[in-house]
Amino acid sequence: MRAILSLPPKRRQRHWQLALIAAGCVLLFYLIFGLSTEMWLDHSYGTKSASFEWRVSMALAYTAVIFLGITLAIGPVNALRHRPTPPHSYLRRDIGIWAGLLALVHVVFGASIHIENFQVWTLFLKDTGSGWVLQDGWFGLAYYVGLLQVAILLLLLGISNDVMMRRLGMSRWKNLQRLLYTVMALIFVHGFAMHRAENRERVVRLVFMGMMLSILLIQFVGFIATRRKQQRISQQPADAGSQQA
Repeated sequence: MRAILSLPPKRRQRHWQLALIAAGCVLLFYLIFGLSTEMWLDHSYGTKSASFEWRVSMALAYTAVIFLGITLAIGPVNALRHRPTPPHSYLRRDIGIWAGLLALVHVVFGASIHIENFQVWTLFLKDTGSGWVLQDGWFGLAYYVGLLQVAILLLLLGISNDVMMRRLGMSRWKNLQRLLYTVMALIFVHGFAMHRAENRERVVRLVFMGMMLSILLIQFVGFIATRRKQQRISQQPADAGSQQA
């Protein structure tokens, strides 16, 4: 809260707007997942929609994916509109910050579903009766990938300020920010593993896959537009030289 209040008025207003948008998206997804008829595989009570933590966790996760997708789409959209993309954009940074915060809160709610008495290690280790071994299967994959995501997100949130940008230098700072693409790939793996581990409904899987494919498509189209722009620029000197000759 103090960090937001210390920002310039324009950015402070944008953060409040993003907070309202995030709250609206979370509420919408919370209501949508309340209609779920999925049954728990490892819980004694009925449908997952009966669990407040599960609904909030899913709502936060899907909202975070949307925010992250918008963050990654800014560059491709600028390329399609033939507008330059600056190495640093406060808009892209602010949306990315909210994507990271939403994802981290999702981790808290998601982890609370599968642990008891704050025994966090049970997410990564399981008791076989004769000792503890690494969590395996789809749950193990989801949790270990999720742990890597958290580490990267904490790093990116830690450097998402002007002070770290000046200390690291623009080139190094920008290279670290590109870890967002790694995060998106890990989200796909984590989400797919959790869908398999919890045997989620087909419609939920299709929505998730649709979101990920949309983000990938935007990136691909932006890549093609950028390559074409680079080709046009590289051909300009040759065309100018041939005209002079």
